[in-house]
Amino acid sequence: MKTFAGAASACRAEGGTLAMPRDAATNTFLRNQLSKLHPYYWFGLKYLRNEGKSVWIDRTPLGKFNAYDRGKPDGLGDCVAYCTSTNPPKWGNGQCWWKAAYICEFSPGRG
Repeated sequence: MKTFAGAASACRAEGGTLAMPRDAATNTFLRNQLSKLHPYYWFGLKYLRNEGKSVWIDRTPLGKFNAYDRGKPDGLGDCVAYCTSTNPPKWGNGQCWWKAAYICEFSPGRG
């Protein structure tokens, strides 16, 4: 359980990054791995409230695919997590200082 920044740092320390589910197949794969033991899972997306847009942590735009829950993103916060209280888990934004589980991704053939 870490803050968004702590989760990103932990993934980098292991040679990866927070996961970036840029398409429906990857999103489905990731959400199927989630445990209901944790209500939220950070992944590599931020919502820039002041700009009204979402960007991946590698600074690329969100693109056409998203899995935000109805009414999200909203003014609640700038960091995005899977919420396991929805079925299937959907994306929601929250405060970056909240502690949550997190999902890292790694490039094939690392280390």
